[in-house]
Amino acid sequence: MSIAKKFLLAAFAATILLALTGGIAAALRSLGSNKREIALLARSLSFSSESGLSVVCNVGLNTTLNQLRNAKREGTVVGSAEAVILSCSQGTARVLNTPWLVKYKSIGGTLPRITSITNQLERTQFLVTLLGTLCLITAESSAPQEVINGTVGNLTGRPFTLIGTTIRTELNTGFEFCPRRPEGARLLGTFEPVNGPITVELA
Repeated sequence: MSIAKKFLLAAFAATILLALTGGIAAALRSLGSNKREIALLARSLSFSSESGLSVVCNVGLNTTLNQLRNAKREGTVVGSAEAVILSCSQGTARVLNTPWLVKYKSIGGTLPRITSITNQLERTQFLVTLLGTLCLITAESSAPQEVINGTVGNLTGRPFTLIGTTIRTELNTGFEFCPRRPEGARLLGTFEPVNGPITVELA
């Protein structure tokens, strides 16, 4: 094969590759949803520390997206979330400083097939009480939410990732419950969609 033909074939292959890459890149710029209102329910969300003791509650998490299609850039604010403590079987808990900002973090899977979406809740605050001891826990919280064939599934934290955690003991009765170190705070549970089906797609 002549050098000219090799050059033309190489140029053609490069053009096709650029076209494919450009098409994929264009498809990855935003993430679309069929609903702006997303309601989730955790039937046993636990707040625990190094002591091994936990406060376990039923918690509702309601997210409102800014729009049906949002930019897929890490750190982009895509909506806001309200959490509601419905009941607790051990101790008590209160949600503070809502609504929380929801920021896009990442997607999982091999593109273009998405297997999970991870968003980050900014400055989540819980006031947790066990046997009279009150702990104020503040952190950036995140966990992956599974996506199965384009349909959103459970949001599972085993445990949830907590970043920039601060712990403050509001009332100490001498009972060791509040985490002694930020890394000692654990938030564990699974949120299930209750207003589905919710579908997502890259566009």
